[in-house]
Amino acid sequence: MNRLSLRRFLSLAVVLCFGSGWAEAQVGPPPTLSLTHIYDTGWVRNEGPTRDVILSFTVHEPQAAWLRVYFDIVELGGDLPSGNQAILRITSHRDGAVQELNATSVRQWDLSSAYFNGDAVQVDVVAYPGTGARVRTRGVDMGLIPADPETICGNNDDRVLSSDVRVARLLPIGCTGWLIDDCNHCMLTAGHCQGNISVVEFNVPLSSAGGSLNHPPPEDQYAKDNASLQGNGGNGVGDDWAYFGTFPNSNTGLTAYEAQGWSFVLENPPAAGQGKIRITGYGTDSGVRNQVQQTEVGPLVVSSGTTVGYRTDTTGGNSGSPVIHKQRDHAVGIHTHGGCSSTGGNNWGTAINHAGLQSALAAPLGVCANGSPCQTLFSDGFESGGLTAGGWTSQNGKARVTPNAALTGTFGARLKKDTWIEKAVSTAGFTDIELNVSHRSKNYDPGDELVIEYWNGAQWVTIHATSETQWHNRNYKVGDDGYNNPAFKIRLRTTALDAKERSDIDNVEITGR
Repeated sequence: MNRLSLRRFLSLAVVLCFGSGWAEAQVGPPPTLSLTHIYDTGWVRNEGPTRDVILSFTVHEPQAAWLRVYFDIVELGGDLPSGNQAILRITSHRDGAVQELNATSVRQWDLSSAYFNGDAVQVDVVAYPGTGARVRTRGVDMGLIPADPETICGNNDDRVLSSDVRVARLLPIGCTGWLIDDCNHCMLTAGHCQGNISVVEFNVPLSSAGGSLNHPPPEDQYAKDNASLQGNGGNGVGDDWAYFGTFPNSNTGLTAYEAQGWSFVLENPPAAGQGKIRITGYGTDSGVRNQVQQTEVGPLVVSSGTTVGYRTDTTGGNSGSPVIHKQRDHAVGIHTHGGCSSTGGNNWGTAINHAGLQSALAAPLGVCANGSPCQTLFSDGFESGGLTAGGWTSQNGKARVTPNAALTGTFGARLKKDTWIEKAVSTAGFTDIELNVSHRSKNYDPGDELVIEYWNGAQWVTIHATSETQWHNRNYKVGDDGYNNPAFKIRLRTTALDAKERSDIDNVEITGR
């Protein structure tokens, strides 16, 4: 073993040999200094006549790029069901971002705060008359300037900034996670990331010029539900997965999926050479691009058993990223290991068909198991060769079923110029209605769109309007007025004028519970 290889071997947290190449787990913990910070407010009571701030103090760590505060005592007086419980409020001095925690959500956050930008936060408790509180801090994590990024495939970094709302940054481990289309829209990541995830961040802003992480507001940060976690801890290439969920946001009350509005459809990977692989995640880099969302596409070169390999750029922090079949925009695996160099090798992932992962998806825990099971109320891939068999009605002859409109199988529906197809599906007895549909458009002029709507019994409500030219499989959440509704219908409508302008539709599914 030469000196360079030996040094690399000794620096790896996880090193695996797959075939003749090295494969390393690609976590990217942001440089962090953990400090003891003890401050005890004692018990303070609101003796005034109105709701007010009864205690307030500042946590300040000079030179910190960001802060996260940890508590060992948070006692909030009052009664949550009665609406008079005190709240813990934390505010960033730098950008004014605010997180509010009640007695339930502070436990969900394991007596910690969200991540806040800057070197100081204000900690307040707001209480009602006659109620009190006590807060004691035990420490803080402060962000430091990061080290240089790791190498990537080839001689050039071809990643570009992206904004896929399904993909999140996982901290403090420094990995990537993503929303999936299971019943409660939970998340997948790499198994070797699972032991140190506490906060899930969406809509991540650019980092500082020096590469220090900036954080989204608390409204875009979610606490992991430990009870939901299933994973194997990472057993190497092709055997590395984790499945988990998050609690609703403590400020907005929304789940991550309700806020983001989109998740990945899962499918088994295609054969090697059949299409390209996109990796989207929060890999390390320099400057403002460090551990912010970037994406790149490369060839699928290995698809064997539960292992997928690809020549797509990744760096530390990309562990857990979705392995996306670009042509279908479906997730076919979990990115777990890097093995590329300037002269060869591949990056690696665990395929969705992994038996352990499939077993976990079939038996969710914690928040991933909340509520009754999802049920399919309607499904049509147009494989009958026509619209009538699926119960569709159309506006005119400009809508038809054809092999040229298929994403999967033999047939899909093509809508030319201005036309629509609609389908009545009673949702009586069901809530949480979602529409899943694959679609693409072609030759549209500016302003032309495919409009996706539902009928609530009184009017058509637009869910989404798009002119995307590539196939996308999207899942759309229907409003409450579509729940428990025997008059419910869906409609897909085009607004084009030219005969060459069209939209293709496939794999329509309506679910509820």
